[in-house]
Amino acid sequence: MCLSSILFFVFFLEIIIASPVNAEIKIMPLGDSITYGSSSGEPDSDYMVSYRKILWDVLTTNSYEVDFVGSLNSGSAVFGDSNLADHEGHPGWRDDQIVSGLPGYGKLEDWLIAERPNIVLLHIGTNGLDPSPNDVKNILDVIDNYENNLDESVWVILARIINRNVYSSTTTQFNTNVYNMAFDRINNPGNPAYPDKIKIVDMENGAGINYALNPPGDM
Repeated sequence: MCLSSILFFVFFLEIIIASPVNAEIKIMPLGDSITYGSSSGEPDSDYMVSYRKILWDVLTTNSYEVDFVGSLNSGSAVFGDSNLADHEGHPGWRDDQIVSGLPGYGKLEDWLIAERPNIVLLHIGTNGLDPSPNDVKNILDVIDNYENNLDESVWVILARIINRNVYSSTTTQFNTNVYNMAFDRINNPGNPAYPDKIKIVDMENGAGINYALNPPGDM
């Protein structure tokens, strides 16, 4: 997942280049098992990092002080410090559940208030996949409401999500619909969310992911 992490970094630079290098940037990786790092052949959650460790390395190597935040923790053995392995990657969760929450885990509104992120990395939609962008729209609305109510500023790095090792046209349609919805929030003065602070990242086709299972690829 090195290329995807570099892709994230390029968009980070556009957001944070004007900030003092020593200012800590709180980043919330938000999503499902793809963010957590499970379902990748690694049975121990202490070693599940997904893209997070490589992204951490790229940012810190370039002298940015970052803090990954969230109510969950995985990959501490790889990070070497459990405090660095926080995130909100909830395995098996659908995009609507990020807003509504599940008992014992809270929901997006709670996580935002508790963690106060400057940037949210959003990769969601794989579980319970359907073409509608409405649940992702609701996630963005919750973030906007949080910003307005608490006078905060949050950038969202919004992914066109990765596809599947057996190609899914529904995933591509979902990504197209999410892109169009987000583009409208960013660029259309008639949209109540305009001008939303969103950067769209093409994780489906633009990150160089090898969708093969055999011979072994990224899947």
